Amino acid sequence: MGCVIAIGPAVQVGGWALAGAEVRPAETDAQARQVWADLPTDVRLLLVSADAARAVAGRPRPPHALLAVLPE
Repeated sequence: MGCVIAIGPAVQVGGWALAGAEVRPAETDAQARQVWADLPTDVRLLLVSADAARAVAGRPRPPHALLAVLPE
């Protein structure tokens, strides 16, 4: 079974840990790109803040991963 990962500023994505998501804080565009580059191949759902989504736009995501951009 795959995992769920939340990416973005801790204040925006921290609560997803309560639902079982693995939270990977990214406060800057560079951090978001680094987190994205280090994603595991078994991730199935990516919960990404709007800012982080803009930072990684156009970059390939792991196979079978769904992307949900969180509202601002």
